[in-house]
Amino acid sequence: PVLPSSEAALPASAGRRFSANDSPYDVEWAAPRRSAASVSSPPPAYEPLLPPVSRPTQPPEVTVSYQPSASRFADSPAYSMAAPALGSHALTPEPATPDTTEAVEAPVDKVAAKEAAAEAKADAKRAKEEAKADARAAKADAKAEALAAKQADKEAKKAEKEAKKAAKKNGGTPAAASQPDIAARLGTPELAAAATQTAAAPAKAEASEKSGRSIRPAFLVMAGVVVILLLVVVAVVVVLKPTSSLGSPGPAAVDPVLTDSEVAVLGAGPWTSAPTTETAICLSGGTTVKADRSVARLLSNTTGSSVLQSVDSYTDADTATEAYSQRLTQLGTCADDAATVQSASTVSGLGDTSDAVTLKARDKTGATHTVLLVRSDRTVNIFDVATPEAIPLTALAATSTASLNRQCAGTTCPSAISVEASVPAAGDPAGWLVPADLPLITPGLGKWVTTDFQVKSRGSGCEGIDLAKVSNTTSSGQRTLILADDPAAVDGSVSFGTDQVNYEFSSAKAAQDLAATLTKNINNCASRQLTATVDGTDKVTGTGADAAAISGQTWTVTHKISGKTLTLRLAVVTSGNRVTYLLANPLKNANVSDSEWTAIALRAGQRASQAP
Repeated sequence: PVLPSSEAALPASAGRRFSANDSPYDVEWAAPRRSAASVSSPPPAYEPLLPPVSRPTQPPEVTVSYQPSASRFADSPAYSMAAPALGSHALTPEPATPDTTEAVEAPVDKVAAKEAAAEAKADAKRAKEEAKADARAAKADAKAEALAAKQADKEAKKAEKEAKKAAKKNGGTPAAASQPDIAARLGTPELAAAATQTAAAPAKAEASEKSGRSIRPAFLVMAGVVVILLLVVVAVVVVLKPTSSLGSPGPAAVDPVLTDSEVAVLGAGPWTSAPTTETAICLSGGTTVKADRSVARLLSNTTGSSVLQSVDSYTDADTATEAYSQRLTQLGTCADDAATVQSASTVSGLGDTSDAVTLKARDKTGATHTVLLVRSDRTVNIFDVATPEAIPLTALAATSTASLNRQCAGTTCPSAISVEASVPAAGDPAGWLVPADLPLITPGLGKWVTTDFQVKSRGSGCEGIDLAKVSNTTSSGQRTLILADDPAAVDGSVSFGTDQVNYEFSSAKAAQDLAATLTKNINNCASRQLTATVDGTDKVTGTGADAAAISGQTWTVTHKISGKTLTLRLAVVTSGNRVTYLLANPLKNANVSDSEWTAIALRAGQRASQAP
């Protein structure tokens, strides 16, 4: 082969050549592109690594020519890509474009002529077989189309008969001509087939409708199950949803503190409420354990009554129990001198533990405070009701249930409330009167100061024995309480006060023997002391710690010496194996009433019963 010249034109079958300036990319190449190297191509700009290839520049001296058979071009029809006529399945041959290429004449030998003839014969046979195959295919297509048309005509006649029957049933009105009937009249196979498909459409629709009807019950069952599940979910959400979210007043449902309407039974209204930072009376000292959360509210009316409630929540029940114990001790001893302890009670049925203490304020109002302490699990409630006159403890306990019921759970909820008298919490050390046990002389003035020492009291002169030398005791002691900071409690160099002397024996009989001796001697004092007058006042009875029986008596002894009168108050009480002797020196402007002295004597016996 010889490389073509760059100027020579190539036949159309050679394809497209790219020129030096024709690039199929958006970016131009640095060097021109060519379809092939030519003699006119510029020399490369690099030095070749291999020696140059020797390329022929002239045609060979002897050439072999090849000329295709004439029959090959004559029998082979040219095909066009134009759409075939309607109903045809073969490409339509078009007249072949004559080859304008001039044949190269060359000498032809006999062998080549014979081979060309054989090849032409084979080509003719192959073309004949292909024509027969095309004819058979066309015949089969025509037969299928005729069969389809016949079937369509048959379906049209059947439809026409059914239409006539339907017309008779409907009163003789002929039905409209069906699509298969119209298609059959048109006479074209294609339209007949289309009509057949149109006629078959209702049957398919009916089958689809039947299928839909067959699965419709399943869908209905599934839909019913879904609806039932939704209803169950909604019911659960409604039941478990908090009441406040359903439209009822939120604060009334969750507020643990008493409301205005709930305390109306404790006094005439109207009542008003407000948050407060105040604490209940005698509880200003706080506790050693800290509450996690606290809320307090003060409710008051125009008649001088008030209700202070505080709710303290702790980390656990043990911590709440410790806080409750400390609060109870504060109420029983009132270390801040804000009130006088009058009585104590144990309340059952309000929570895990509940106690109440009644106190009388030492300020000028002199209000009575009934303080109720309730522990429910890890929550401690304190209700401090201040009224001009004491209220029944049962009334306060019943009122508190409205608040406690909003806080409780299970067995800690209020039920079967009962009240029983008890002893105020012991002081430190236990066994002695505390300042809160003695009333003030002047409201809002003074305080009681205590001093402990060995027995030094000389008594009233009516006891008949030396109080400092009582035999057979296991222990003894004295506490003296002096009222200070009150001008009325001082008369010259004498201050108003009380001596408490405690004796402990190994048995209750020994204690009773000492108490009997003292009682006898005091009652007969006037026969021994000509200057003495003895007035036996009240008997003392009650219950101390651990149900110990308290019994005794009080007296008022008067001595007239050198025109002066000395008045003394005496008391002797027993509690188990202990004996308590009391002596007070009333002054002109400082004294207690008989009932107060009897209450002090009972409290002294109760305190003595708390000694370890």
